[in-house]
Amino acid sequence: MKRKKKNMYKKSVNVGSKFRWHRFLVKGIAGILIILGLMGGGYVFWRNHTGEIADGLYQLQTAKYYNSTTKTWMDGKPGYEGTKLKDFMRVEDQEAKEYTYYTFESSYGSFDNVSPIDFETGKNYKVSAWSRTFKPLVTPKDYQKEVHSIVQKYYKASALVSQKDIDKMEKKLIDLYKRRSEGKISYDAKGNQLTVIIFDKKGKAIEKRSYKRLSGKDAKQLDANYQKAVKRYKRGNK
Repeated sequence: MKRKKKNMYKKSVNVGSKFRWHRFLVKGIAGILIILGLMGGGYVFWRNHTGEIADGLYQLQTAKYYNSTTKTWMDGKPGYEGTKLKDFMRVEDQEAKEYTYYTFESSYGSFDNVSPIDFETGKNYKVSAWSRTFKPLVTPKDYQKEVHSIVQKYYKASALVSQKDIDKMEKKLIDLYKRRSEGKISYDAKGNQLTVIIFDKKGKAIEKRSYKRLSGKDAKQLDANYQKAVKRYKRGNK
């Protein structure tokens, strides 16, 4: 009887130990899962936060285009004599918009050049902080309709510009947007520096552009000058 009691006691001790160990193991696994979950959530927050682009105006610093014929990179910002390029990108609430803008200085005075394709259309891209990419906000088909309507409104054939030239320009704009939509636009944002690389649908880099975020004063000045140039353009093209 004593042996049986001892054996029963040992069994109960073993069962109790196993139960406590099992409970400890379950708690340990649950704790690890919670920690991993918190780490995962922290990583998601960190990646999204660090991938965001600060609101503001980013002025173009360098631009390069890949020439598939010569298989070399070409300067896309030549800066012709008397011309001051001021291309920039506006970022607001993680949406981006590109603007073409330059001034031409001559003995006759200073002339601004802006494009109605820029100021008559909405924002081009949505910033994806997670994937560090720009996602097109408008489909190529809708963009084509927008561009065609704007070209019809602002561009008229004359002695200086033929209808063929206008049609060619329209096609180039649409093809450029379509090519970008089919490929991928990645970016790297570090402080006030923004680097944008555009890939074709085969994954080959075809454009590289670097921007610098302007200070509050410089940004306001650029924006004010651009808005004045837009008003002058509209007055001259009524």
